[in-house]
Amino acid sequence: MWTRTHDVCFMGFMNARPLKNPEPRYHHGNLVLTAKDVAEAISFKKDKQGFTKALRQVKHWTDSGLLQIITDLETGSGVAREYEDEPTVMIAAILQELVLFGLTIDKMESIAARLYRDFEEGDPDDVFFAALTGEFSGYLALEFGVDSRGRLKLEKAHTFSTAPDEPPLAESLPKARSVLLLDLGAIADRITWPGIEIT
Repeated sequence: MWTRTHDVCFMGFMNARPLKNPEPRYHHGNLVLTAKDVAEAISFKKDKQGFTKALRQVKHWTDSGLLQIITDLETGSGVAREYEDEPTVMIAAILQELVLFGLTIDKMESIAARLYRDFEEGDPDDVFFAALTGEFSGYLALEFGVDSRGRLKLEKAHTFSTAPDEPPLAESLPKARSVLLLDLGAIADRITWPGIEIT
């Protein structure tokens, strides 16, 4: 969490630095974040080591095209890349969970694209709404098959929820032999949502 006191910004374990822009900025109604903000929000460990690891991941995912930015990819020295908080923070947290299961950039690329598409098209199954509000459950299902070399191969990624107007959960569950099911509400709960506190 950022704290602003007399135009100086503090982040728990980092040295104080002057704020270049003391007020939060918005793009199309969404809070504008830097890679550091996203990393702070999603890091598993809320210490310097956890932050550094998360920041490396966010930068790598951005360079690989998994996370969308609102600035040019090559911003130049000393100019931060900027992200919209929605849905970037949630998607970055989901990617971080998938890394724990050993998914590589090439496998996560289609998943990130699917999540951005779901969000931009109005999230027809209300999955992001479910995850962020906890009103009902939202899931990301990854269905795997086996390739010709006997290794797991990602065949399909889709989201679904248990919203009252959606089919019963039993009808939405994947039918594949091997499935990774992520509870998006639990992922949203572990995020430290970006914000600025004026003290």
